[in-house]
Amino acid sequence: MMGNRSGRDAVGKQGGAGFSDTLVRILLSLFVIGIAVWFSRSHLQKSAKTKHRLIIPRYGMPAIAVGECLYILGGSAEDGQVGDIERFNTVTGKVTLMKTKLLPRRYHTAEVYDGKIYITGGYGEGNQSNSRLEIYDPETDSLGEGAPFPSPRYSVSSVMADGKMYIFGGSWLRPRGRISYKVDIYDVKTDKWTEGASMLLGRQTDVVEKDGLVYAIGGYDGKIAVKNFEVYDIKKDRWAKLPDLPFEISAHHCVIMGNKIYSFGDYYELDRVWAYDFNSNKWDVIMSRGIHDVFQPRKSMFKIYHYQPCAIYLASRHNAVVKVKETVYIIGGNNSTYGPCLGYIQSVTHENLLRAARK
Repeated sequence: MMGNRSGRDAVGKQGGAGFSDTLVRILLSLFVIGIAVWFSRSHLQKSAKTKHRLIIPRYGMPAIAVGECLYILGGSAEDGQVGDIERFNTVTGKVTLMKTKLLPRRYHTAEVYDGKIYITGGYGEGNQSNSRLEIYDPETDSLGEGAPFPSPRYSVSSVMADGKMYIFGGSWLRPRGRISYKVDIYDVKTDKWTEGASMLLGRQTDVVEKDGLVYAIGGYDGKIAVKNFEVYDIKKDRWAKLPDLPFEISAHHCVIMGNKIYSFGDYYELDRVWAYDFNSNKWDVIMSRGIHDVFQPRKSMFKIYHYQPCAIYLASRHNAVVKVKETVYIIGGNNSTYGPCLGYIQSVTHENLLRAARK
């Protein structure tokens, strides 16, 4: 009996020691994480690429370039959807809150034609879908309307080509989350809507246009992020499948610079930057060396990013990406479902993207 009790005591002591060690590790980890969060936030403004900030931090909004200025349109802020328009002058660095307000909404899309910005889709307060097509004139800071979007959806993507706005995919609100294959076409000159050939895979995605071809890159099919890579020929109204991406991606935004597509962000891998070369038809990953200071769950695992200086890109998702001349601007976004809206305006030159290290 004595031997048995001694054995139990030994096990109890070992178990107590194990528990103490675990508790110490947890507390130490929390302390390290706290230091990393403080350090990353306190050093964020030291990056030359984030010295400008939005007046209203936000995510789920489009940004449009008109001349040397960027217009950030609506989106989701800390207190819900907003209709505020901010103008960022890329030359002077000045950020201005415009007097005109849009219909509050997020996950909408916008394009520019002949100096006017066309905004539609998304959803607003009460999760109501937005069919309204707003036409914003930056020169006069005034607002007009066009023919309503006949198939209102959220998380749509778009391009403008030859005076026509092409709107791709997205999700329906009724029933919520149902994925769309639709391609809707708005003619700016006639103020009329038509339909194009349906997408090969319905999804929330991002698109870019080059030489009359629209490239749909990855996305979310309502269940998972996907690798699909497809091209839509505007003149032929025809889709073709391209080789799959080497990765799944969603909640990202893309831009074409020179002969490359650059993709910034991802729902899970927030610091992801990929580049596609039209000459080699290959993708490679750019070493972004960014910030991500929150836990991010993925398949029951947690990943923590820490501040590193000279970052090409600071981690975010649901951001806005737009180019002016030879510079890409990555604006706002968020970095977790419950995290804060981001307010920084990042910039990186095409030269630096070309020179950045690759994996």
